[in-house]
Amino acid sequence: EMSLSPPCSTYPITSTCDELPAARARKRGEVHVIVGTSELSSASFVSTVAKLVNSAYDYPRVSECDVRRRLEMGDAGASSNRVLHLAFRDDALLGACSSTVQAPWTPRGCGHWGLLSVLPSAQGTGVASALVSAAERRLASRRCRGIQIEYEYSPGDAFSERLFAWYEGRCGFKCDSGPPRTRGCQFRRCFKPITHEMHVAADREDVAANATATRARPPPSAERSPKVCACSDSKAEPVPVPRTKEKRTAQSVWGLTMRAINKCRKRRSYKDTGSASSTP
Repeated sequence: EMSLSPPCSTYPITSTCDELPAARARKRGEVHVIVGTSELSSASFVSTVAKLVNSAYDYPRVSECDVRRRLEMGDAGASSNRVLHLAFRDDALLGACSSTVQAPWTPRGCGHWGLLSVLPSAQGTGVASALVSAAERRLASRRCRGIQIEYEYSPGDAFSERLFAWYEGRCGFKCDSGPPRTRGCQFRRCFKPITHEMHVAADREDVAANATATRARPPPSAERSPKVCACSDSKAEPVPVPRTKEKRTAQSVWGLTMRAINKCRKRRSYKDTGSASSTP
């Protein structure tokens, strides 16, 4: 479910994306990671992501339909189960990674990240680390207790040894089957607990992100009554004055009282008129 790009790539990749919103701009040269949504599901960008991932695995790992479906999963925001993280530098797509809060093949409460893919030219520049950090922060913010990954390992293979050193060394994962065997290709399933410090850090980032989004949100447009110039002959329609609950209640009671009084007056006037006409 995960792979860094091998030295050679059989899929040509056009990694420049000119359709990113300007709000996602960062400092020049800085790696920034976003969660993909249907906003980026144009045919050209979907094809770019599919080529990047397939080049990392050196075989058709995902189709364009699969990429488009993964991008649409991000539309649910914080309630999304699986999302696709995308890494950019100067609006150039350099890598991708998937994170899932609860996958069908993981224990309950254990998150998962995979599909890690980085352009060969961008490896060693912090792209993979930025993607993994974003994925693990998201899983920590969703209160996962641990993280699971899987990869294939062949002893003596340079690429497998590189993955082993990175996943089970730098990233801190531990395989449930112990140390790797000395011969034969093997499937390694690894776990890492999410510490209290990771949960606290994820909460702080969520608070900071929400505060930034609140400041950036434009104030709601207030509907105002049309202004009329003093020299204009046109008349503006009267604007209803908002009334408090107590004032509305008092006015309702007053209206009912006045209607009752007027009704009594009419009845009395009718009686007086009738008695006068019958008098000889």
